Amino acid sequence: NFFSMISGIDCRMFEQFKDHDEHNILSEIQSDILNLKQRKFAHLNTVSDPETSGFYSPSSVTDHPSRAFDSSIQIHSCHSPMREIEVLHDNLLAIFEEDPDLLPKDIVVMAPDIELYAPFIQAVFDAQTDEALLIPFTVADRGLRKESSLIEGFLSILNLKSSRFGTTRVMALLETAGIKEKFGLTESDIEIAERWIKETNIRWGIDADFRRELGLPGFSENTWKAGIERLLLGYAMPGLNRKMFSGILPYDQIEGGEVKILGKFLNFLDRVFTCIDSLDQPRILSDWHLKFVEIIEEFFALDEDSEREIQVLRRILDTLSRTEELSGFDGPVELEVVKSLLENLLESVNFGTGFISSGVTFCAMLPMRSIPFKVVCLVGMNMDAFPRESKTLSFDLMAKNPRIGDRSRRNDDKYLFLEALISARNKFYISYVGQSIRDNTRIAPSVLVSELIDYIKEGFGFSEDQMVTFHRLQAFSPEYFKAGGKLFSYSRENFAASCSRFKRKDITPLISSKLSDPAYEWKNLDIKDLSAFFSNPTKFLLERRLGIYLHERLDVSDERENFSLGHLEKYVLDQEMVLNR
Repeated sequence: NFFSMISGIDCRMFEQFKDHDEHNILSEIQSDILNLKQRKFAHLNTVSDPETSGFYSPSSVTDHPSRAFDSSIQIHSCHSPMREIEVLHDNLLAIFEEDPDLLPKDIVVMAPDIELYAPFIQAVFDAQTDEALLIPFTVADRGLRKESSLIEGFLSILNLKSSRFGTTRVMALLETAGIKEKFGLTESDIEIAERWIKETNIRWGIDADFRRELGLPGFSENTWKAGIERLLLGYAMPGLNRKMFSGILPYDQIEGGEVKILGKFLNFLDRVFTCIDSLDQPRILSDWHLKFVEIIEEFFALDEDSEREIQVLRRILDTLSRTEELSGFDGPVELEVVKSLLENLLESVNFGTGFISSGVTFCAMLPMRSIPFKVVCLVGMNMDAFPRESKTLSFDLMAKNPRIGDRSRRNDDKYLFLEALISARNKFYISYVGQSIRDNTRIAPSVLVSELIDYIKEGFGFSEDQMVTFHRLQAFSPEYFKAGGKLFSYSRENFAASCSRFKRKDITPLISSKLSDPAYEWKNLDIKDLSAFFSNPTKFLLERRLGIYLHERLDVSDERENFSLGHLEKYVLDQEMVLNR
């Protein structure tokens, strides 16, 4: 529509388009776009009579009798986004091998949703152990919230205000870079704290009053306060799992060296509860600015790694005071309103680095991003991902009554695809999730990719199997290491894994000789030993006979109270009551 409006203007036009030599399929398609030429392939049964219906005039027909499909346009079908990036890495290595003068900065890789592919890019391109396979890269267009764990941790603190203070959400704060360092905690310290939480049955809620504010019964069991009281009382006096003091059962499993850890952990919890309690009252924007800066200073350790992230966050927070000053509004605002403003700002702003650097550029599909690169790659060209649909609001009058020149997300994406196609100088690479990861059924690509495949089929006579490379589910499939095929790989690890399936190895058993006869006390077994054996025979053998203990990391994800006991829990509880009566 926009170009239709421009073309209707009465003015002089100066065309500066340059037609490139048609030396491969990509350049020929680009020439067809420039000259508005509809290319048709001359099949063997084509009648060269222009008056015959259903056939084309000889001037619009091209013939490639023995031509092979070249690699200037590559289309790859994979099973998942992770496989797309793995295949991309191998193909980029092949492109570098084919063109020694090509540099990483000459390549751009675009995706409709760069946030979806960013973790896979980091996992594949950063995980190469062979220096010859390392490709320098940068990822652009990521929002601050996704790119910075520190900023995500800051927002997680604010989000606690509207939560139930479940154990998972509170302990997740300690996984944020800078927070555990601020309180002097290590990974092993956090594991000990998680064990305390599990064994003192902390589930959710600060205390009984907190639960009353939520309109629930005000009992303190399974709250943070109840668990903390058990921990502190257990340090002060032994309870032997049966002696209570003022209605509190001491927790006896705190050893001497763990007292320092307990102090640091309780300091962290106290600061969290105090901070969230201070967010109750509405404030003016400038006061919120000062409060948020105070939270940064209280919870995050400042070092060289986090300095840039904190500076960016401070600049975003400065927006609050500037907004109050420019608008003249000095009324109190709730936390939810300010938090929504900050989240929108952090989603739209990025660090401003990563685009057109010394390495391969990964970025989002935005206008003018595909300025001429020697190699242009598009990943994530899935049927349901591109072109992207714009969600219109029910009160959007412009969407109900569109006019020429109005923006259309779908039309913009179509133009972005065309822009990427004509910007590729040497190669145009496309990948999409085209095979089901469950049953290997084929999935159609984006409609724009299908239209490109149809045009190549009609204009050059190639079939879809010639144009599209269908990849295997696993990167170590033997098909990647067979000579003469379309599939290939540069990974030594995957080659070794592929070869291992053909090697017969004599697996050394865990127990290579007969165990010694058990001691006399093994002849007298009680019901508890029999239950432990039949519950997990392997665990019983390893622990009781071999003395091998495999401790699992404790899981504190269960935030629900125990409303009923299972049969095994009830049996264990009954036995403890009988023994301690």
